[in-house]
Amino acid sequence: MPPHVLVTDFLLVLRKEAFTFLEIHPLHAIRSGMLPFHHRDPFDRLLAAQSLELGVPLTSIDTIFDRYGVERIW
Repeated sequence: MPPHVLVTDFLLVLRKEAFTFLEIHPLHAIRSGMLPFHHRDPFDRLLAAQSLELGVPLTSIDTIFDRYGVERIW
């Protein structure tokens, strides 16, 4: 699939592949701000916070997430 198709049909591809959208809830942002700074990237801390709040695994090769106690799949 050419890259421009993925960009223009992004929502269609996500729906076709049955991805679920995860919105950022204020509780996720609060939890993220309370996490230790094991990871300096605020977006990655937000991903860790969402994983912890929702009790869902995080898909990442980055082993630093293990320090937050999240279940990491890779």
